[in-house]
Amino acid sequence: MKRETLRANFALSILAVAVAATGAFGQDRELTVEELFLRDIEFQVLKEQAFSDDREGKIDVLEQLREMVDGGEVGTDDLQIQFVLEYLSLEGTAIRILEGRSVVNNFPEVRRQATQLLGEVGSVNSTPTLIAILLRDEESMVRAEAAFALGEIGTDD
Repeated sequence: MKRETLRANFALSILAVAVAATGAFGQDRELTVEELFLRDIEFQVLKEQAFSDDREGKIDVLEQLREMVDGGEVGTDDLQIQFVLEYLSLEGTAIRILEGRSVVNNFPEVRRQATQLLGEVGSVNSTPTLIAILLRDEESMVRAEAAFALGEIGTDD
């Protein structure tokens, strides 16, 4: 009985997110508490998918985050999005999951895309992560994105 109730609540939450995404989020107005809550649920689903072991799921998350960045929904003060992007950009190098002696979460293309998005978000808070990528990552394409992202973010001095 509890499982059915949880499924029903989850289905209602997803339905509410879909309704809110097609209607209220496209308007220029302040979000209600309910809309903010539903947006938080949507982000939690994205975060869980980003932290899964599935490479394709991570790519899907990056595509959704790309749409959010391109649509202007993500600003330099959006710490939740930055956290997910930083996690994905470090996964496989600074954040390793081992099975035996093999790293099972080494996805260079995921790291490259996440690093690129970090630069596009443009938060100075991401600078230490980008420097760590530049110093630690063995993939030249990921390091190149980190260097470019640092140039995009720039400094005040």
